[in-house]
This record gives sequence, structure tokens and C-alpha cells, in this order.
Amino acid sequence: GLTRGQCEQRCLEEARKNQTSFLPNAAACTSVPAPTAACPWSWGAGDGSGGSERSIASGLTREQCEQRCLTEASGNSNINGCTFGPSGGSCYVEMGMTGKSASSSWQTSFLP
Repeated sequence: GLTRGQCEQRCLEEARKNQTSFLPNAAACTSVPAPTAACPWSWGAGDGSGGSERSIASGLTREQCEQRCLTEASGNSNINGCTFGPSGGSCYVEMGMTGKSASSSWQTSFLP
């Protein structure tokens, strides 16, 4: 199996090669713990910073927000992050995100 770092690298290589999907072959990452067997997200408290953001949905779970961000990113190579608001299920794509600012109301991750 692959280490988490190797899985993340393979995910990025697949995304660049296919330019249509950011999800790698799940079987390639068998050593990555469930439930993130494909490519792990790096969620943490904070709001995406740098670049710009666009609201894409509300009333979602974080997993639904992840899928919406990946779908949006498949058609826009500038999207590199995702921000989620747990209180109302708000979901934003981040374009040109460079980091995150402190916020307990938001959760942000670079795309896997």
C-alpha cells in the first residue's frame, strides 16, 4: 500500500493527467485509513485566505460540500480549496487560496 503522502501525490498526478476528475483510483490508496481511502482532505478550523471565493451551495453536509467543490474544480483549474460553514451548511469554492485565516465558524481545506 501507499503512505498518505504517496496517495496525495498520486491523486494530484491523476488530476493533472485526466483534467476531468480529482479522484484517484481508490484501490491505489489501500493503506490510507477509512473513510478517506481515496484521497484525504486536510480540513481545519479557519476561512480560506488569498485569492477569491464563490458560494456554491447551502444546507449541505461537509461530505456533500466536498463533492460539490470537486465537481466545480473539474471545470475550473483555478479552484484549489473548499470552505464549509457547519452551522448552515454553506459551501464555497476557493480560487487561488494560499492559506486560511483564524475563524471558529468555518472549516477550510485545500483540494486533495
